[in-house]
Amino acid sequence: MKSSANYKKTAIALMVLSTFSAVAAANQSQVDPDSVSISEAEAMNLASMNVGGSAVSAELEREHGEVLWEVLVLNDLDEELEVYVDADSGEVYEDDDEDDEDDEDDEDDEDDEDD
Repeated sequence: MKSSANYKKTAIALMVLSTFSAVAAANQSQVDPDSVSISEAEAMNLASMNVGGSAVSAELEREHGEVLWEVLVLNDLDEELEVYVDADSGEVYEDDDEDDEDDEDDEDDEDDEDD
C-alpha cells in the first residue's frame, strides 16, 4: 500500500509541475506593449489606412521571432481582414490566405474553360 500511495503522490507532483511549466511557457510568448515602438492605437490607424476600413481590435503577439500587432479591420464591404503591423518598424502586412485560395480557384476555372 505504501508504494501505491507514493505512486499517487509522485503522479500528482508531476501533474502540478507540468501545469506550472505550461503557464510559464505561455507567459514567455506574451509581449509587453510598453516594450515596442508602435502603440496599439498607431497600429490600428496604420492598418485601417493601409486596407481602407475601420480597425476593430488589435492584439500584440510574437510570430516567427517577430513582434507584430494583429489588427482586425472591417472594410467597406463589411469583410473582416487580418492585417499585421510590425510593432517596431510600423511596416504593414496583409493576411494573404484568402487571396491565395481565390488564386487557386481561378486556376481551376481556367482549366475548366479549356474543356
